Amino acid sequence: MVPMPDSVSRELNTAIFKFFWKGKPDLVSRSTIAQHPFLGGLSVVSIGSKAQALLAQWVKRWSLNPGPWSTLMSFWFTSLFRSSPFEVFSCPFAFAPERLPPFYHALLLAWRSLEGAFCASRASLVIGTFSGLEVSPLSEVSAKSCYLFLLSKHHTSPHCVSKFRAQFGPLYWSSTWQSLSFFPLDRPVFDVAWKIGHGVLYTADRLVSFGYNVPPLCLCGLASETLPHLFFACPLAQSVLSWLQSLMVTASPLCPSLLCRHVLFGFSPDELHCVPRIFVYLLNVCKFYIWHARNDFRFRDVPPSALDLIASVRARVRFHLPLFFRRFHSIRRRRYFLRQWCARGVIASLQQDRLLIHL
Repeated sequence: MVPMPDSVSRELNTAIFKFFWKGKPDLVSRSTIAQHPFLGGLSVVSIGSKAQALLAQWVKRWSLNPGPWSTLMSFWFTSLFRSSPFEVFSCPFAFAPERLPPFYHALLLAWRSLEGAFCASRASLVIGTFSGLEVSPLSEVSAKSCYLFLLSKHHTSPHCVSKFRAQFGPLYWSSTWQSLSFFPLDRPVFDVAWKIGHGVLYTADRLVSFGYNVPPLCLCGLASETLPHLFFACPLAQSVLSWLQSLMVTASPLCPSLLCRHVLFGFSPDELHCVPRIFVYLLNVCKFYIWHARNDFRFRDVPPSALDLIASVRARVRFHLPLFFRRFHSIRRRRYFLRQWCARGVIASLQQDRLLIHL
């Protein structure tokens, strides 16, 4: 019954994102971070939307199961608006919420945010009447569905969509984000690939654009350290990608030749029909260790080695793949694992329910 003050909402948001970014500046907008991972976000809670979704449940309670408390709502709406709660919720934009006490003021604002109104065709109060999104009767909505509606209503394309359009043209962003979730066990690898996709990794080129005085050249010394050069054109990256390409061709001749867009943004939906999922994970692991080799060279003067990098990739896959295999119990699921994660024997094979890694 106590609405959340704006100051509390701001304080909670500050605490959440300070923890999320480990006290460092935000790299991606908060509205994007709150979205589903398939939309480029990480499902971090949006405090304002969550509070509004919870407030709106009082409208549902009033409509479906009014109790003695509803007489107080009727009193305020009748005395201030000379209208019943049904009339107010049927046309919420016709009434001034600032005239109401704090709780009912916040409740009416939340109902407006959800685009609540009366729908004659459904003979019911509904949400989503103006935005063109799906209209839902009040009896079918929950706090979760209201929250998801508010997220979809406030959804904007991540900055990376326009940032990379000039260089790579329109990309397959939904496939980019979905493919990151193929292997959920290895979070550090996911984080680096996610930052590369959003274009927020702190490469030398990006730091120089911020005004920092850092050496601009890549570890190879041949060009500026940009995302395309570091992860694709650099001789170190080319050596590792050539090794990965040979594995892909061995597994399936239909696998595409690795391009810069594959390295930075993954494979398109059509290409994923030909590429076993293990290679999506392997590509992300290669990027993870290229980034580590870059940091070792810049901050610890450790010379890069393609052989050491490939050995690190192999060791990481040997450790994580058996752990992932434990999730596949049925015969049908293990056939899928053999096809997608073993690459039909190129990466691994099954022998008497045991996973043998050949990498």
